[in-house]
Amino acid sequence: MTPKIYHAPRSKGRQVLSLGSAAHALSGFRRGERRMIATKGQFSLADLALAMLDLTGPANLALMTWAVNPDELVPIVLAAERGRVFKWTLLTDADYAAVVMSRTTTPSARRRTAQLRAMADLVITRNHAKAVVVANAEWALVATGSMNMTRNPRLELVEVEDDAGRASFLLGLIEEMRITCGMGSVAEVDMPVLVERFRTWRAPWCKAPHLAPVPTWE
Repeated sequence: MTPKIYHAPRSKGRQVLSLGSAAHALSGFRRGERRMIATKGQFSLADLALAMLDLTGPANLALMTWAVNPDELVPIVLAAERGRVFKWTLLTDADYAAVVMSRTTTPSARRRTAQLRAMADLVITRNHAKAVVVANAEWALVATGSMNMTRNPRLELVEVEDDAGRASFLLGLIEEMRITCGMGSVAEVDMPVLVERFRTWRAPWCKAPHLAPVPTWE
């Protein structure tokens, strides 16, 4: 995998310190705007994705995250059920995918996992990037920053921008991960088999010559 670079055009930006909700942080957001947001844990990446959907209306949604708390996926599942999301892609790290898929000890957890597998296009790889893309015919919102798909009461930074080129760059990167580094489709795999695959999988991209060797891991 060669390094990927997107050269963004200059755009007017704003800086916001949000001590309220994600919706408050994006209040008054306009087409073509770029906004840097600092939050002290008042909202999560899932909250931000939903606020972005409030701006765009029904749209395709792509999420890139390292850590995943299954509870944070519940509002995304509900949004998809209610028609607010056309297509939902979730790219996450293999370790955390195993956590999400193996938390099935209660009926509600089993139902939530079944909903996730039915609705989300899962891409599993070695990942530490965090991003959200919400795109339809009118908008191409992109959020990148430090936030994972967890409820994390810490200082976080995130930049939100309406930029079709940046959205295309990230969606193309997700597709490259699916083809070259991912585990492929997981929709038809039985749960125990799926969890075992996650726990024993080795990422092939650590063999790329331009990357430093990465130890294998369970």
